[in-house]
Amino acid sequence: MRFLSISILFLILPIAKAQFTQLVWSDEFDGNSIDNTKWAFQNGDGCPSLCGWGNGELQTYTSNSKNIKVENGLLTMTVVKETVGQASFTSSKLRTLGLHSWTYGRFEARMKMPLGRGLWPAFWMLSVNNDWPMTGEIDIMEYRGDLPRETHGTLHYGAPWPNNRYDGTKYIYSQNLSNEFHVYAVEWGENSIKWYIDDVLFKTETKSPNSLNPASNGTIAWPWDSDFYLILNFAVGGGFTGNPGVNEIELTKPTFEVDYVRVYSNDVSCPEQVMIIGKDQILPNQEGKYSTKNVANASYEWNISGGGEIISGQGTNEIIVSWPEEVETNVGLTITYNSNSSCSGDQIEASKAVSVFREDCELTYVDFETSPTISNQTGVGSIILNTENNGVNTSSKAYQYTRNVNELYDVIFIDDLSISNGSYFENGDLILEMDVYTSSSVGTEIQLQIGSVENWQAAWPYGRHTVYSAFTTTTNQWETLAFHFSQVGDSNRNLYEDDLNRIVVLVNPNSTTNATFLIDNIRKVTMDKEQCVVTSSNTLLNQVVNVYPQPVEDFMIVDLPEGIENSEAILIDLNGKVIQHFFISDLKKVDLSRLEKGVYILKIMSSQEGNVFKIVKSN
Repeated sequence: MRFLSISILFLILPIAKAQFTQLVWSDEFDGNSIDNTKWAFQNGDGCPSLCGWGNGELQTYTSNSKNIKVENGLLTMTVVKETVGQASFTSSKLRTLGLHSWTYGRFEARMKMPLGRGLWPAFWMLSVNNDWPMTGEIDIMEYRGDLPRETHGTLHYGAPWPNNRYDGTKYIYSQNLSNEFHVYAVEWGENSIKWYIDDVLFKTETKSPNSLNPASNGTIAWPWDSDFYLILNFAVGGGFTGNPGVNEIELTKPTFEVDYVRVYSNDVSCPEQVMIIGKDQILPNQEGKYSTKNVANASYEWNISGGGEIISGQGTNEIIVSWPEEVETNVGLTITYNSNSSCSGDQIEASKAVSVFREDCELTYVDFETSPTISNQTGVGSIILNTENNGVNTSSKAYQYTRNVNELYDVIFIDDLSISNGSYFENGDLILEMDVYTSSSVGTEIQLQIGSVENWQAAWPYGRHTVYSAFTTTTNQWETLAFHFSQVGDSNRNLYEDDLNRIVVLVNPNSTTNATFLIDNIRKVTMDKEQCVVTSSNTLLNQVVNVYPQPVEDFMIVDLPEGIENSEAILIDLNGKVIQHFFISDLKKVDLSRLEKGVYILKIMSSQEGNVFKIVKSN
């Protein structure tokens, strides 16, 4: 986790398929404490031999519960401002040294980043024969809390310090990495090391030809051919973060959360089960993508048990399904090994329950078939005929808007609306969507603000309830963007959050471009969501599963039928966000005391079939 900065990659890159598919080690953090068969603490501030851990860091590492805990299926590391010895902050660090190490494989973790200047979480690897830097270092993920869209992947090598060398890349994501969980991974093979975020490949280094830039100046040209161990830590300050002083550290969101850590090999043994990845809830007349792992020397046969149509991908590990109407159904899959496999003739079966939202679960606030009230705009806009219909936006009219190059924050005010339950948007229960068409580059930001005309003032943030952001993913065709919470506005917003009547659109904010955009159909989805979800019957392998009480309070009991063991369960909200992930054998008591009041979906999956429950949290 040595600091540096490097070449830059932006936005959309190819999706790469993993070559390592056999899970050989993992920690899902489903217990209530650190598993000491998998991890060991490394405490202290590095003194006397390596004070500040060689990077001028400001923290000391502890195993105290205020700095590290396992709870609700997550490992959480927390920075606390307190003086311990020479350190001004406390945090935590884990490693697998002496317990587990590997040569080659896929090493991945699903993590949510902190936020604030000076915060420096890392997921990385060192050689068990550590003679840094000659024996090498692999930084899978490094992150700066004041640059929340960036993640770094780096190799360290070469001659002894201070003549050591490094080769790294930073990848700029489309949104703040502190908002959601993302999967960070490297695939380390005999001839290459590859870095991914959410399976998007953004960096590759090769042994032959040797791609290191600069080349190694040490005695070992490529040191990554022996056992390495994993490290998770949460540092404060240091050279990587720009060496901020103690009083310059910002603990805006001082938590580093890890959902799981997994290690895969390229073992050719036959996997016994797979999972189908894809949306569990979807609106009618939309398409959904469903996929599973890429299994070598095998064929794929997908089926839809009721409603829905496979429109592409049959015979591959990824399909697109069209959902034309409200249904409760299952996406099924049979994988059969072919004659070229040592598992010839064996089959794997999987299914995924899908609920389709009713049409009345979305409400359009603004379209341009009529003329909404546009009270102010700093650029030039008008309603035009929609001649670019690609099936996403079939409206006959849309709003064409050209930015004012003299305005950094160019705005369109749309008034006389009726928006209730502003807090539901803020906490993610409701989502704003808008159809957009532009020739601007992929990754262009668009913001929506919701607010109150009566409470609005020219000075920020008065009258602004909350701000939501989205980023374009295509050019010169309509697409539907989902806007996610970005920041709060007025501290008194709770006084008028049920009487909001203004939406402000900002296209490419904080820029001076004159780009032209078409916008249409600003809407909310999943309103009255208790009535919006159709759930499958509560059976698993044709046997009864009991989930009680209903509604739940602090705990939920999941009771599996006799003979069903080691089922996987995922608790998600109605926007598809994973809240908890755990495994069940026989009977499971699940702690929901920290879960917010609302409606959730519980998925329980065996190796072959799945089940979906609607869970209502009452307090």
